[in-house]
Amino acid sequence: MDGMAIIQITPVLQVLFWNLLTTDRCCRRRYSAAKTILLLALFSTALFSSAILLSRTFRLSIGSGQFTLSGFIYLLPLMLLYRVKFSHLFTIMCTCWTYTLGILALSVQIAGITASGNIFLLLAVESLLFLLTIFPFYRHIVPKYRFTIENLAAYGRLWYKYILLNNTFHFLGLTALSVLFLREEKSFERILLLLCLLASIYLSYFILYRVLLDSIRGKKSGAHDSAG
Repeated sequence: MDGMAIIQITPVLQVLFWNLLTTDRCCRRRYSAAKTILLLALFSTALFSSAILLSRTFRLSIGSGQFTLSGFIYLLPLMLLYRVKFSHLFTIMCTCWTYTLGILALSVQIAGITASGNIFLLLAVESLLFLLTIFPFYRHIVPKYRFTIENLAAYGRLWYKYILLNNTFHFLGLTALSVLFLREEKSFERILLLLCLLASIYLSYFILYRVLLDSIRGKKSGAHDSAG
């Protein structure tokens, strides 16, 4: 890959980095960290090289959102590198990757208001948003999400399917909206809409976590009262 191509995909590479780190935090590895990182780096290099080749051959644009859903290709290596069920991994991707896609979509809108097409400003805005949000995301949201996934199965496979569908629709909805916004003029109204959508998504996760936590506490309290 030439230097300009690497610069153009740097915002996407940053999103990919946090995506894979989130997945690593939520799943148990089959191999050492070094081997896992090496294999994912090789896979990513091959995938992005192919994407750049395709973009040049068919005149596609990597920044246009046409390759957004290609991230699901990572299901293949992740299933081999982590001890995780397919449905669990797919739910993690749809949920946690919603965070990084939301950051990227907001960065595009914010950078586009002041300097449309400036890749360096886009990267600076994206990096700043990650710096401001990554710590609370990993400190507060990821642990609650892991707790929900690990304990929801006890309430039956039907509930697990519901959350899988819910997370899938959230991710696809955000993806469609971000791709649509890429083709339109950037504006404060679109930033506000993205913020409202992201807030609604994560509020629904928090509500599910609280309901599940209160239910578990209620069961433990009932069992304790019965034993007493």
